[in-house]
Amino acid sequence: MYRVFTRDEAMAAGISPAQLRSPRYRSISRGVYCPTSVLPSQAEVVAALMRKLPVAQFACRETATGLHGAVVPHSSEAHLGTSQRRTSTRPDVALHWYRSAPELTRVRGLTVTSPRQTFLDLAATLPFVDLLVLGDSLVHAKACTVEMFTGLDPGRRPGAARAREVAALVREGVESPYETRARLLIISCGLPEPKPNHPLRDASGRIVRRIDLGYEDYGIAVEYDGRDHIRREEQWHSDIARREELDDDWKFIVLTSRDIHRKQAQTAERVHKALRARGYKGPFDPLGWRRHFAP
Repeated sequence: MYRVFTRDEAMAAGISPAQLRSPRYRSISRGVYCPTSVLPSQAEVVAALMRKLPVAQFACRETATGLHGAVVPHSSEAHLGTSQRRTSTRPDVALHWYRSAPELTRVRGLTVTSPRQTFLDLAATLPFVDLLVLGDSLVHAKACTVEMFTGLDPGRRPGAARAREVAALVREGVESPYETRARLLIISCGLPEPKPNHPLRDASGRIVRRIDLGYEDYGIAVEYDGRDHIRREEQWHSDIARREELDDDWKFIVLTSRDIHRKQAQTAERVHKALRARGYKGPFDPLGWRRHFAP
């Protein structure tokens, strides 16, 4: 008996409709149940939905992304693929018809579109920033290597131009979506690309810490600081100001969600100013961020 099961499977196991309606069980989708004490995994729920809908042959798109351990914006639907031209009548299932056989793999016992196929599928609908987050997070989750994106040929499918451009920007060592967004904001303004997960070493060469984004040639570190562990906003911004004090070797620029989503121009100028103070004489487009980030 599965931990997540269909109504038919419950009946076959001797669980009556009255028992399914009792506090002992809960419905997680129409005709799909689990014990109240169970916190099901995404894979368990998807597997049950696929048994409920035999026309669904594999997980794809946002659902495949989650199974690969990568990141996309949340979807309230399970995205399942089929080779048959059918639609889903279930409000929580999106059924996608594939005219030609997609590239598939096995993840957690399920048939799933491969990382490459998933990336190309979502290139048709995801904004540029979210598609780059997907690419970076697929590499970070070890679902694929960065070499998969090198020379990626999306053909003439929808979103091909976006897929090709984003694939060229996927990097190793990116540990969070906000690191991806910060890097894209910086390079969109024509500034040099910082290295993700850059190691800082002491005099003996030992790695003492890693920084989110680093300019080794200029001694500048760019870090994203979430607010989850900070109780008071005033204290939070005070702490950030102290971290940005210039020491003998490295200048720290600390970014927050507000800097990425609401103060893009000021953020780009902060990075440019720090680079210029350390000898950078290259280009800077103060409005370049508008291409990917809404003003």
